[in-house]
Amino acid sequence: MMGRYNQSLDTFREAEDLSTRLDHEIFHFIGELLLRSSASRNQVEMALKEQQEAKLYFQKAIQTGKKLESFQRLAEIHRKEKDYSKAIEVLESCLLLSPENTEVLTEIGVLYLKMNETQKAFDRLLEVIQFDKKCLRGLMAFGAILQKEKFIVAISSLRKAIWLSPLNYNSLYNLSLIYISAQQYASAFHTLAAAINLRQDNAECFMLLGVCLRKLEDFDNAYVAFERATAMHSSSPLIYLNCALFCYETGRLAMAIEQYNRFVSSSENLMRLPTEYKFQATKLKSLLKISSSHLLLSPISETNDNNYNSNNKNDDASDSGNRLCTMEDDPHEVPRDEDEQQQQKLQTNSEGTN
Repeated sequence: MMGRYNQSLDTFREAEDLSTRLDHEIFHFIGELLLRSSASRNQVEMALKEQQEAKLYFQKAIQTGKKLESFQRLAEIHRKEKDYSKAIEVLESCLLLSPENTEVLTEIGVLYLKMNETQKAFDRLLEVIQFDKKCLRGLMAFGAILQKEKFIVAISSLRKAIWLSPLNYNSLYNLSLIYISAQQYASAFHTLAAAINLRQDNAECFMLLGVCLRKLEDFDNAYVAFERATAMHSSSPLIYLNCALFCYETGRLAMAIEQYNRFVSSSENLMRLPTEYKFQATKLKSLLKISSSHLLLSPISETNDNNYNSNNKNDDASDSGNRLCTMEDDPHEVPRDEDEQQQQKLQTNSEGTN
């Protein structure tokens, strides 16, 4: 075919017309050519039209033959259309032809993850590991489930603790941190509201409340929460830096500069701050065009600075004390070291309870 899609397509269409029987090979290759042609189209309407025609030919191919690739291509189209249940149905039929196909099993597991069917994804990906312990994509997807399960266990334990002791501030606070890490911002909001009702003098709670409201796109109330947090004159520089990031994102530049300066003045030793704090503060300083004698960058973060695209907007503030949200965080990923950081935070709060 060599990239000559139109010429090849004409040849296979002619073969389809001349064929005296329904040939699944011809149907498959016509579908393949249409799918490749649609991917190279600049016009969206034409690309979608060819993709729909390709889907029809792949359906003909699996009805008249048992070609594995036809099932996979049809599932690929369903996935592009975000019809994950239909894609899984096609791939499950594919397993009847090749029950130990790790590529197909992995794809089914990933699709179940997209549908938040964690248990079904776990079962399929476990089969992948049993068949091929070196399947990289299967191992990565399986690892994502295990990471998610850690949050589920932590949430379950803390909810039980709150059920036994509804007025336990530390349990509510820790649960809100876990919810934020698991990107369950609505649940985190309600938990933080309960914690604030018990202790209204904690600036970090209001900062975290601002995070949740920002993620829920309630920017006005998020600003009020950050304002309350900074008004308490906390000794935590992270509160002022997070507020400055939020203010810059929402166009409150004067407020962003003020909070940045408070961040600098509240930091006893800037060079001892975590690298991520220094990195984000330096980005913000550059974007706000602040002239200052304070040196925030260590040699390591200067290297990161050269590789950073300063055109990106700030994302938001993050959870208290342990991690600063970067300006370009991926909202579907949790950093590798976040579990360790959350455990340290939980241990700190547990000691405070005792």
